[in-house]
Amino acid sequence: MRNHSPLQQVLQVLFPLLCAAGALSGILLLLYSPGQSPPDVPDRDAVPAFALPSGGSPEDPRYLLLRPDEVSDARRAAAGYDGVLVPMKRPDGRLAYVSSLPMAADQGTSDDRVDRTEAIRQMDPDGNLHTVAAVSCFRDAALSRACPDLALKRTSGAVWTDAERIGWLDPARPQVRAYLTGVCLELAQLGFDELLLTDCGYPGSGSPAGPAVPDDRAETLEAFCRQLQAALAEFPVTLSIQAMTGTDGLARDSGQSAALLASFSGRVWCSAADQTALAGFHPVILPEESTAELPDEGTAPARPNAPAPPDLQ
Repeated sequence: MRNHSPLQQVLQVLFPLLCAAGALSGILLLLYSPGQSPPDVPDRDAVPAFALPSGGSPEDPRYLLLRPDEVSDARRAAAGYDGVLVPMKRPDGRLAYVSSLPMAADQGTSDDRVDRTEAIRQMDPDGNLHTVAAVSCFRDAALSRACPDLALKRTSGAVWTDAERIGWLDPARPQVRAYLTGVCLELAQLGFDELLLTDCGYPGSGSPAGPAVPDDRAETLEAFCRQLQAALAEFPVTLSIQAMTGTDGLARDSGQSAALLASFSGRVWCSAADQTALAGFHPVILPEESTAELPDEGTAPARPNAPAPPDLQ
């Protein structure tokens, strides 16, 4: 019998182990070669879920749509709801509170009743009711009519209006951005917990009958939203947005994108009809009650023979 040296005995033990390790390495290289992903890799483009405010129900939160003149009874009326939604800037351009903004005063869109503004301020003195202010951003009949240089135009140069004969402000104009930022700051100072931006984008951009719009819609809208988010950073208010939808979900021609909506500190809202198409955003459903029959309480310029605009959409 041949006697092996200690070194040979060690090599006889290590050789099979090295072979096995090499085979295992080859298998791993095949499994994770370029073009293939290891299991459980998160989707970087996935839209995160939006957290509900403190006290909100985890499933299907429900909000009560209140007229601005009903806020004094908000807590009793909202029993059984997750909160209240109050239209504070409507598509007709009228504000539901006394504003100190020069443009609101010049165009007569500010409310003139100090008592109602104070009632809005005192709507939830104990902080037990989640209050949401709806702000129609660029859909503004009064300002687009009074200040046509700030409005979206047709290719002919005339002010463009939508099917409800309401004009839209140009998101690229610094005066428009400053005005809307000022409105949101005043609402934050009134004590609202959440600001919901509606009509926040470009309308009808994919239609031949739509307004003349720039190619950089997404960049322009993002710049406005970043400006607004920065201005509100010092206030304890959540900023949310209503998704603008098309035939198959998010209307990307509006300038809105999944990344933009996901960047908001609050939630994405939508109509009940769009809930399925926007399921990835876990949207909050807008109340279906209509406040279109509001009494004539403001001092916005009159529009003869024009239909009354809806409040939120």
